[in-house]
Amino acid sequence: MKGKQFLFLLSILFFSCSGIDPAKRIADSLANIPEIKIPTAPVSPNTFSIHPQWISASPYFKSLIQNFRIDSCGEFLLISFSHVKQDSFPLPSSETFLSAVKDTLYQTQFFIQLFAGESEIQVPAFLYSYNQSNPDQDDSFENGGNQKKLDSLFVLKSLYENMRDAGFVQFKIPYYAFCNLKKGLQKIKMVFYQDTFRSVAYNDHDVERRKSNQRLIEASAVFNLNIPPIYHSEIVFDSLLFKQDVSNSDIGINSNKDLPDIYWKLYCPEDYYQVESLVFFNTMQPHPHKKVSLGCYHLSLNDSIDIEILDYDYLSGDDDLGNLYLPLFEIPSDREKAFGSSSIQQFLLRRETVLVN
Repeated sequence: MKGKQFLFLLSILFFSCSGIDPAKRIADSLANIPEIKIPTAPVSPNTFSIHPQWISASPYFKSLIQNFRIDSCGEFLLISFSHVKQDSFPLPSSETFLSAVKDTLYQTQFFIQLFAGESEIQVPAFLYSYNQSNPDQDDSFENGGNQKKLDSLFVLKSLYENMRDAGFVQFKIPYYAFCNLKKGLQKIKMVFYQDTFRSVAYNDHDVERRKSNQRLIEASAVFNLNIPPIYHSEIVFDSLLFKQDVSNSDIGINSNKDLPDIYWKLYCPEDYYQVESLVFFNTMQPHPHKKVSLGCYHLSLNDSIDIEILDYDYLSGDDDLGNLYLPLFEIPSDREKAFGSSSIQQFLLRRETVLVN
């Protein structure tokens, strides 16, 4: 399976081959013809720093949190910071199963919630982010984690950090996470906090005993963010054929089925999971009765997608049956087109694209 990687921009620049302002071109196309003319040039890869205006900060935020940065890098918004070791930081303690022994609660999570002015921002349910400072661990949105779904609010949540040592946290947010905000300059409010300390629990019954709800580190700030035009493409799938026999692809421990249980995942950009289809059980024709459509958000038709086709296994890892990698502009909007790969003979695709903000 893929390692999922998953944050801010003062301005996003689109470039077209013709040199025409893309925003004007989009507006003109919407006014004159039914099909939206979507910019096919990628977002500028240049990095821009955004300097927030801090409204409030607790004493421990000032002493423990360093190098707080908001940067825009191409299609992504980055939020990162370091926390330092401070011997005087008052880590709470809790009782253990031995009443005379106290347990120091040295781990805590950091949260960042974003608001549009004072209004909460709603986020698509598929998004999550990734801590690139450590590829084996991920920082994520609320209710997040690797391939876990988001809460409906724009809340970033780190893993539990060890406050006995220095550490680094980074969130990486694709700009299409702001699809529920209007394009153009937006005033964003950011609330930073932690509210729980814990230590390692030996079992589930020990969790609550080794936890304390205390908020010692908090701050808030505002900054301006230029939201780019964001699009949603519905990919219509039909007629999946394989080059080789995959009926015995189920090599894990499973039932005595003869045919694979096929489903596929859609990533856009290539490494960012967005959505997956239902599982079509025990069949070589995963959608014999109706076409299947899956949607993805993006900034440009040059954004590449990855369609990962899998055989679902209940008791072991899913088997990889093939992948299709292609830019969105190669999928036509007026007809179905056949795509293939080393293992896929044919997968008919069509695209329906709309501007969402």
